Amino acid sequence: MKDLRVLYIEHDPGQRKDLTGILKNKGYRVTVSASGQTGLRQLERRSFDVVLCDLDMPDVDGIRVLEKTKKIRPGLPFILLSSRASIPQAVRAIRKGASDFVLEPPHPDEIEITIDNAVEKMRLQTRLKRSELDLQALMENLPDILYSLTPEGKFLSISPSLEMNLGYKPAELIGRSVLEIIHPQDRDRIAELLSKSLRLGKAQLRRAEFRMITRSGETRHFEIRGRTVVEGGRFVRGDGIARDITERISFEKKLEQSRDELQAIMDCSPYGMLMVDPNNRVLTANQSIETMFGVRIDRILARSYDDFLRAIRPCFEDFEGFLRTTEQVKGLYEKSRNQEFDLSWTNRFGVKQIKPVERILIPFSVQVKSRDGDNLGLLWIYSDVTGIKRSVDQLHTIVNASPLPIVVSRIRDGRVLFVNDHMAALLGYTWEDVRKKSTEDFLFRPEERLSLVEQLREVGHFHDREIQVTRKDGSVIWVLLSAELTKLGEDEVSITGLYDIHERRQMEEALQYNERKYRELVEYAHSIIMRWDQNGTIIFFNEYAQNFFGYTEKEILGQSLLKTIVPETDSWGQDLRAMIADMEQNPEKYLSSENENIKRNGDRVWISWTNRPIYGEDGSLKEILSIGKDETERKAVERALQETQGQLIQADKMASLGQLVAGVAHEINTPIGAVHSMQDTLFRTLKRMEETCKPCVGGDAQDAKTMRAAFQMISDAEHVIKTGTDRVIDIITRLRSFARLDEAELKTVDIHKGLEDTLVLIHNEIKHHITLVKDYGRIPPVSCYPGQLNQVFLNLLINGKQAILAHKERGSITIKTFNRKDRVVIQFTDDGVGIPKENLHKIFDPGFTTKGVGVGTGLGLSICYQIVKNHRGEIRAVSSPGKGSTFTIEIPIDLEGILEREQSGD
Repeated sequence: MKDLRVLYIEHDPGQRKDLTGILKNKGYRVTVSASGQTGLRQLERRSFDVVLCDLDMPDVDGIRVLEKTKKIRPGLPFILLSSRASIPQAVRAIRKGASDFVLEPPHPDEIEITIDNAVEKMRLQTRLKRSELDLQALMENLPDILYSLTPEGKFLSISPSLEMNLGYKPAELIGRSVLEIIHPQDRDRIAELLSKSLRLGKAQLRRAEFRMITRSGETRHFEIRGRTVVEGGRFVRGDGIARDITERISFEKKLEQSRDELQAIMDCSPYGMLMVDPNNRVLTANQSIETMFGVRIDRILARSYDDFLRAIRPCFEDFEGFLRTTEQVKGLYEKSRNQEFDLSWTNRFGVKQIKPVERILIPFSVQVKSRDGDNLGLLWIYSDVTGIKRSVDQLHTIVNASPLPIVVSRIRDGRVLFVNDHMAALLGYTWEDVRKKSTEDFLFRPEERLSLVEQLREVGHFHDREIQVTRKDGSVIWVLLSAELTKLGEDEVSITGLYDIHERRQMEEALQYNERKYRELVEYAHSIIMRWDQNGTIIFFNEYAQNFFGYTEKEILGQSLLKTIVPETDSWGQDLRAMIADMEQNPEKYLSSENENIKRNGDRVWISWTNRPIYGEDGSLKEILSIGKDETERKAVERALQETQGQLIQADKMASLGQLVAGVAHEINTPIGAVHSMQDTLFRTLKRMEETCKPCVGGDAQDAKTMRAAFQMISDAEHVIKTGTDRVIDIITRLRSFARLDEAELKTVDIHKGLEDTLVLIHNEIKHHITLVKDYGRIPPVSCYPGQLNQVFLNLLINGKQAILAHKERGSITIKTFNRKDRVVIQFTDDGVGIPKENLHKIFDPGFTTKGVGVGTGLGLSICYQIVKNHRGEIRAVSSPGKGSTFTIEIPIDLEGILEREQSGD
């Protein structure tokens, strides 16, 4: 479809009729005027894409119409037509602004090409003008200054951004020397650049930085990028762009200042610091490096890190051991917990230094990266831990001498620093295993550590706190805990002693358990309360629960949850056996839960549960107390909402599918229309050629035979093209018909046409595996929503195909239609896998599906059911497993009348 609006002005009725028909066949929207005056009035009232006008008209000739049109619509393409025009007339018309000149009667293809070329030329001219305006706007709004200078350095032109950058209007500087606004200290250098360009007399690119003075007297830094324009070996003009870089210069100065400040900070650090770049060259070092190793900083800067290592070699008793340690600690600082110092490193990585003084050093390396993640090098940090090492050794001696289990741990993260043999034995670990853990790893309830730490920080100690700890074998014991807060190096640490009170607590817990059990057995009004053990056996069922589920206490106690009040699978196929098993193993995950339950009479109900695990004296799960609330009514509302949402989602998908199909059909229709048009031209040309060539052959029989064979081949090809294009046009028509899925108004349609439209859409899916049998009866037109019924047909056909392919490689689907009183019946029968009897009554429920994961959502049949119900019809299914299924749809013929009677209350 051209979608071009054509104003055709022609006083000759015959010529007007013929060309109007041609233009409409070509797809143009044509407005016809019988005279120049009426045509001009049309132009004033309406908008057109092109004008076709006869040159010779009695009232106003074509040239006059052209002149007036250019005043009304200056850029509108204008094509003149004439049956007897001369070349001078055509030239005159073109000079007056005509787009083209065509002789009448025009050939259909010629007039189409002429119109399209004229419109396209107009569009290109419009785009060119817009581009020129955009370029002008860019020049006017570009923040950089664009300029041109004479060889003497005087301004030829300058962009408006001059005022924004320097405060001058361009007109103020035109004809003046650029040196007038350059900073006095930079003028000689820039003058020399201009003089050099003039002397060289050849094109060149240049870049320079200098300062300029604004109109208000402020100094600004600029960077210029320019080129010399040379003609005939002579410098004629200099063009360039000047960019304000004042802020960049300021930033660079601040960066230099930051580097100086960083060096000052490093020099104040007690740690020795040395940074190397990615090529292992020393970038900087602080004064502590010079003090710590006795090397001068100026002798190691910009040199290899290996040179630095050779310089400090005499400082170590075991230099090879120092090198091995530096390799071990590369990246250790980043990988360590919280990236902080670990006291255990004093023994693992401490290296003895003998010159210029004796000390214990630990080397660290830190990867330095930019904000963008680029590698900037390594920062080496050398820490003197001599005092910490001495304190650690003393603490080891005290802890090991204690007769009680003792652990020393870091306050900030609970990391175990030291334990004695008594502590390791109490917990069932080796000394090395305990050192790898945190105190939280031993607490039965790790959250208790927070309150212990808070008390330590408040008063500095606590005594005789009873808590449970977990041993290596998983057993839980009770201990008395006493602790003191102290400092080790820069870290706060806790020195904690333990005393085993497990036997005493066992007796206390037995008494508490019996009391707790008695309280928990108290009946709660209007709540389902039950207790069940770790095997899923019901051991308590209150009276409310008995009345709710329909079981007596005698019937339910001792029975398993499963197959009594909990089905093995819920209505959606979820395996509830797995949920119960997981609750028995991980009760803390199910402190609150919600699942489908079943009454004794078979009714399905939804219960929200609050579950509380009850542990025995050894910490093992003994029972679970469950309190439930009936949520069946709420779940029904949610389910209805889910069904509505599913229908909306599916409807949106089908609307999108309709738009896609309509778009594809539209895109195919244009080239197929062209092929179909050319096939007709080919057929008529062939006939003319046959008539023209027959007399030329004469009596030569061989030539006549050859000619007939050639024409027959062309005729056969023409027939194939016609058959093919007719088939494609038919398919496009049906696709576009199917695509009207979003029609919201009632229409009276032929059901068979809707079925055929749907079959075209899924033809490619079923053609290799499905044999389609159509048993269409005589049925009247039906009042319905055709797009919605097409959706039902599509869903049922796809379900049928999937049912067949799940059962075998090939099968058949039969579509049968017939009339039953005031209703139309449509049946879809497949010989697929079928539907089990126990599932047949659930297939129209939202979410129910027997397909595999990822194949379906379970909403298709539910939406079909709702659509048919909205049509005041019925949908039923009968099925035999292994033999197939039949879906029957019955809808009334006069839905419009039914809806009107419902609205009127009849």
